[in-house]
Parts: sequence; C-alpha cells; structure tokens
Amino acid sequence: MHNAGGNRAVAKKSNIPLSTLDFYIAGKSDFKLTKLKEIAEACNVSLDWLIGDETSGNSNDLNSLSNDFALVPQLNIEASAGLGLVNGDHEIVENHIAFKKEWLRRHDINPAFASAITVAGDSMDPTIRNGDTLLIDTSINEIRDNGIYIVIVNGMTMVKRVHIKLNRSITLISDNSNYPDEEILFDEIHQLHIAGRVMWFGRGI
Repeated sequence: MHNAGGNRAVAKKSNIPLSTLDFYIAGKSDFKLTKLKEIAEACNVSLDWLIGDETSGNSNDLNSLSNDFALVPQLNIEASAGLGLVNGDHEIVENHIAFKKEWLRRHDINPAFASAITVAGDSMDPTIRNGDTLLIDTSINEIRDNGIYIVIVNGMTMVKRVHIKLNRSITLISDNSNYPDEEILFDEIHQLHIAGRVMWFGRGI
C-alpha cells in the first residue's frame, strides 16, 4: 500500500485499526464489504478494481487483495439450531465476507460454492451458538461423513450433525443434550435435502 502512503496511512484514512488492517492483508481475519469500500476509498481506487473486476486504477500493493481474497456472499438465510426455520423462496445477498483464497483451498472449499449464513437457536451449543456465522460449501449436497450440515426437511432449514445408520435411516443430532435426536427413516429420506456442509463458523465477541 505504499502508493497510498503505507498501511498506517490507509488505516487512518479508512478508520480501521492498523492491527486489524494488517490482519486483513495477512489473511488472518475475514472482513465485510463495507470494510473493503473504506479501504478502496482510502487508497483512491474503485471497489471493482480492488476486488479484481477492473484492470484500471492505481498499481500498488492492494492488487494482492484482489488476487488473494475471495468475496463470499452472506445470504439472508437463517439456519435453525432448534426446531427449524422456514425461510423465503429467494436467496438475497445481504453482504460479502472476504476469505483468503489459499485458506479456502486448504480447507477444500471452492470459493464459487461458498456461502455464509446465520444461526438462530441453541440446539448446537456449545459448538455453534445463536448468531454465529457459518461458512457453507454448497457443492456438497450429499452426506459424506458425520459432519455438520445444513439440512432442509419439509421446508424447514436446520443445522445438525448428520449420521447414517446401517439400516440406511438418518439421524439428525443436536450437540445440546436438551434437544433429542431426530430420526428420518429410509422411506422418508426423500423429504430431506442437504443444502451444504458447514466448513467453518465465526462469532463476535
């Protein structure tokens, strides 16, 4: 960022703490589209150029941001960690969260199929809590392991551990012992849709 006066100058202009900006550039923290806009304005470049949609703009170290980061859409969908939530028919992108592409690849996540959604409820406590942000790989639409998945049953969206039994039935497991497991028999599996596997979660402090 030397053409914009260096990291310290960009941090001051964008009202982002220098330590936070350093974390963004190093790929140690994710950030939302609003932060990208502030960085772009501080460096006198367009947001499109910053994320790699334009070739015009000042040539400086910000080019590494567009090369190194992927903008993951944050959808207006809540996954219930409880009894299930009925979401609307249409997904709306409310924001974007930037993830280091190298980090996504290391966790076997294709940026083209990554989405972020919000958790509502406490059935997955203490692992996942109410209000957490989930990073979902939507290319995974079948059960591959006993991991945590976004499942849709009869129109209700839930986040659950999914276990396949020898009798080919499926058990939806809540980490919170106050919630009983739910079993879906083999002849009812057609009612179950796997919307993606949870690959990461984050929360505020």
